[in-house]
Amino acid sequence: MGDFMKFTGTYAILETAGQRLALVIPPTPHEVCEEMDQALQADRVGFLCNPVSGGNVRVECIRGNADTNLLRAAGYFYAKQQGMEGMSFVLTEGSGIPDARAVVANVEHETASAVLPLPERLEWRETGVDAVLDGVLYHVTTGDESFSDGVTVHLDPADSSIDCNSAEAAAAAAIWLTRDLQDGTMELNIGVGDKVLEIGLRKDAGEVTGLSVGGEMRLLDVRVWELSV
Repeated sequence: MGDFMKFTGTYAILETAGQRLALVIPPTPHEVCEEMDQALQADRVGFLCNPVSGGNVRVECIRGNADTNLLRAAGYFYAKQQGMEGMSFVLTEGSGIPDARAVVANVEHETASAVLPLPERLEWRETGVDAVLDGVLYHVTTGDESFSDGVTVHLDPADSSIDCNSAEAAAAAAIWLTRDLQDGTMELNIGVGDKVLEIGLRKDAGEVTGLSVGGEMRLLDVRVWELSV
């Protein structure tokens, strides 16, 4: 049998809208990143690291790009680590995202909000909309159909609930729900299980010109990990 090296460290478990997120706290040896990504019991795993684009904190992912909920979690955890009080403004970077994005964290109230990218493309259907956000295609549908490409998001217009717990999916659903709005701002609560994501949306001349997402962000635990490779 070969020799094994033993590594230990810590990670934080956070929860938002039914999504369980793990943030691995640096330093994290490169040798264990892939094993950590698979070993932690979480919907998404992010690795906190030093910012490279002028932000306060950065989160890197092994699988795919960082998404908005991971950015919200990283910004919230940074604010908590730094002892920030009240509404705290944190510039948060993520892998696959070109610029730092603003996260507003309130540790006392356990909330975090973030700016969302504007849709790169919208295609309207009778039963929904196809929206591209951060390069990912979301098929919002009020029917029973499923799509082979992208992410299918089933929306119940009766209670504005969806069956997908990502912030981008909730934003795509909000775009469909405000399809008749021409000018102005709206705040919508999009149901995800027994939780909600709060989507802020602005439109000018029928075009989406602003998107944000907020809601509960809870730090459940900080745990020790141990791996041998």
